Amino acid sequence: MLHARALSLLTGILVASGLVTGGIAPGAADAQNAVDRSPADPSTVRVVLPYDPAEDAALTANVRNAIVANIGSGAALINVETRLAIVTLSGEAASGEVRDRARAAALIVSGVQDVIDRINVKSTA
Repeated sequence: MLHARALSLLTGILVASGLVTGGIAPGAADAQNAVDRSPADPSTVRVVLPYDPAEDAALTANVRNAIVANIGSGAALINVETRLAIVTLSGEAASGEVRDRARAAALIVSGVQDVIDRINVKSTA
C-alpha cells in the first residue's frame, strides 16, 4: 500500500513537471481523489495521498509493542499516534535514555517513515 502511494506521488510529480506525458489517464486519478487540480491553473496538479486509518492503526500497534518490548514498564507513559506513516511520540519518560530507546524502537518498525519525538523527560527534583 505504501509503495502504491509513493508511485502515485512520483507519477503525479513527473506528469505535472512535463517530464512524462500521458502517465495518468485523463480523469482516472481525479475519480479516485488522488489528484487535485488548482482552480487558478488547471495544468497544475497536486497529488493527494489517500489516508488509510487501518494502516496507521496497525503501525501504531506495532510501534507500541516495540516500545514495550524495548523499555518495559516505562512505556505506559508514552503515547503513540500515527498519521500517514509518521509516528508521533508524546508523554513522559523517566530519563533521556528511555526517551532515546523509545524513539529508536519506533524507527525500526517496518513501514514507519519518520518519528516526531515530543516526549518530555521527568525532572528528578
